[in-house]
Amino acid sequence: NNSSNNNNRFLQGQASGGGDGSCNNSSSQHDLSTRLLRTISNGTPVVKLRDWPGVSSEPMVKTPSAASLYSPVNFGMGSEHHQHAKWTLWLARPVCICSRVVSRGHYATVVLVATVFAVAGSFVGHSFSVAPYNAGLMEDLDLTRTALSSLWAVTLICSAFWLNLIGAAVDRVGAQPVIMLGGFAMMVGLSTLGESSTKFEVFVALTMVRLSSVETVDFACRHCLTHWFVQNRGLAAGALNAMSSIGFVLPALETMSVVSYGWRDSAVLFGLVCGGLVVLSSLFLLSCPEDHGLLQSVDEEGPFCGASPRDQAQAEFEDLSQTIEVSLREALRLPVFWAVVLCWSVMCIPWSGINFLLASILKQQGFGQQDAVYVYLMLSIFSAITALFCGFLVDFIPKDRRQRAVAIVNGCMLFALLAGAFLVQIPWHIGPALLGIFLGCWEGCGNVVSTVIIPDLFGKKAAGSIRAVFMASAQVSSGIGPLVTAIVMDVGISFQYLCLMLAILQGIGILAIFGVTSPQANATKVRKKKKAKTAASTA
Repeated sequence: NNSSNNNNRFLQGQASGGGDGSCNNSSSQHDLSTRLLRTISNGTPVVKLRDWPGVSSEPMVKTPSAASLYSPVNFGMGSEHHQHAKWTLWLARPVCICSRVVSRGHYATVVLVATVFAVAGSFVGHSFSVAPYNAGLMEDLDLTRTALSSLWAVTLICSAFWLNLIGAAVDRVGAQPVIMLGGFAMMVGLSTLGESSTKFEVFVALTMVRLSSVETVDFACRHCLTHWFVQNRGLAAGALNAMSSIGFVLPALETMSVVSYGWRDSAVLFGLVCGGLVVLSSLFLLSCPEDHGLLQSVDEEGPFCGASPRDQAQAEFEDLSQTIEVSLREALRLPVFWAVVLCWSVMCIPWSGINFLLASILKQQGFGQQDAVYVYLMLSIFSAITALFCGFLVDFIPKDRRQRAVAIVNGCMLFALLAGAFLVQIPWHIGPALLGIFLGCWEGCGNVVSTVIIPDLFGKKAAGSIRAVFMASAQVSSGIGPLVTAIVMDVGISFQYLCLMLAILQGIGILAIFGVTSPQANATKVRKKKKAKTAASTA
């Protein structure tokens, strides 16, 4: 009876001529079919499960996500009352590219896969991907190692200011348009690098490549991912970095292309390929689930399953971090933010310096250029393995102590610097392999933690702006890294002593991160005090 009454109310409100509730099923079905076609075409769900005649409006044991409303099973398409809507749905289905995935409520998985390809394409802006072009640049334009490192340092400092604009942009307009524009800019930047003939043109090209790839595409992709995953955010970030680690093959491909076709043609080729990959991936990267009537992914049946509104609300009630939203101004006044910035800064100096000048470092230590293969090979393998493991580990750290995940990253860099300090003492090719192993561990853990640490500590309302400041400080340190390393090597100071000094800084960073508390911990203390005061007043 309840179902019949609700159906009558629905017919009165939706079907033409239904003021007295006497409209027929055919008119109602035609109206629903039209709305369903508009739903598939626009990507915005406008039909609810309870709207269909003959479907009970009683609360469901498990309410599907809005995306699952595309499924013909949920609409009861096997019923004779819905044959008209059935062919309408199947004709409209090809309009949605990912309809099969969306129909099962798993669009977060689509976002994850698209993010993998976009991030892999943005690898062209990293220092290790620019390195294959360095020899040709120095030879054709008569640049010294220090001069080229200075240009790269200025580029990274410029990227620090650019990050603040990108952070505000993704908070305002969403990640998807930012990623698409970044892909086109990558094509222009690398094509300009291939045609450059002066130092100024090289600087402009390097700056455009770096800003459009790492500081735009990579940043916006990770921002988008954090909006689609909630409780398993660390696992999703680990899966992203494990799969996108295929991008570490890029320097090897670039090196082979440079040897075969020259550095100029190679720069243009990889610009078109990687930029096109980013643009295609951006078509699937919807900026925010709520804007499209979809839901975030929470841990309901698995790491990438859609959640019902009731379960998501319960998860957000139990998870204290979901109730804490910190603005940029408030974050800048918190000691935990500056502790994270300090830790990341002392790690980016050796990371960028070693990567950008790896060939020169190995040569100074008595190794050949072929030994760099061991470094890159181990870096690629262990980056993928460590990223997935770190994703699991980060999710197990309590929310009120989530900032301690940064200490894991500092620990990886500490071991990498110790391997670099004793590179000569380790026999055979084990030294470069160990250096690559620990650098890979740092890369895997660092990408996971840097993706999740800001939204986990400060919420997602101003996550783009806060993460932009955080990453800007890291880029300044990355710009200083190659310059410091080049100066140390040019004046004759041993690379071993540099590694030992930087290792001490890692220890300082670990102590600093254990000495601060997170906003969640502070909120928990306040809540306990209020609860105790209420209990005392009641007693």
